[in-house]
Amino acid sequence: MEHVNSISISHGKYVFTNASGSVYISAIKQGSQITSGFVMPSTMYKERTAHSRYIPSRHSGRKELGGFNVGKTLEVPDGRLLKIVNNGKRNGRDYINASLIVLVHKNAGMLDVKARLPSDRDNAIGSELSVFYGNGIILSNSDVEELGYDMPGNFVSRYRNQEELDEGFILERITEGSFTMSDVSSVKKANGVITIMAKVKPRTRKIIL
Repeated sequence: MEHVNSISISHGKYVFTNASGSVYISAIKQGSQITSGFVMPSTMYKERTAHSRYIPSRHSGRKELGGFNVGKTLEVPDGRLLKIVNNGKRNGRDYINASLIVLVHKNAGMLDVKARLPSDRDNAIGSELSVFYGNGIILSNSDVEELGYDMPGNFVSRYRNQEELDEGFILERITEGSFTMSDVSSVKKANGVITIMAKVKPRTRKIIL
């Protein structure tokens, strides 16, 4: 039976005097290319909103100028991938486009991913916001490829620049897990669907002397 993980997420947008942008979580279909496209998580996973609340991003509270839904929970099975995106503009020009790829698994350590938000006199939510809280592993480009997924060159050049990833996110490991990429295996079926699972570890014999 598949283990299901409770992942806390936040998402939304902001429109300040000199800056605007959005932060969101996208589901990744098993076996699809990982692109800038958006897949609503609730179309793939059960979404619980009992503790969700809306926080205006500006002191004025005007909803058309943005805000964030915080405290939503996704029920994500082991071995699934999520994409965390931080997009931002300053004075109408792109200044950050950053995307993290997370592998969710119960044996991975607990991870808190915070998105950095711009300083602005209109900012009512602060300089950082937790957008992912749960068990997961942050994947490198080579990790993604080893799992059998493709990332087009235009996605890599736009969203996977390490300097922008460092500027866009703060990563905090809450607990250490017993699960790393060396414990992962994947199978790609003829129809392109990729199944990611933990490697079966050989049983050890207990010898009593």
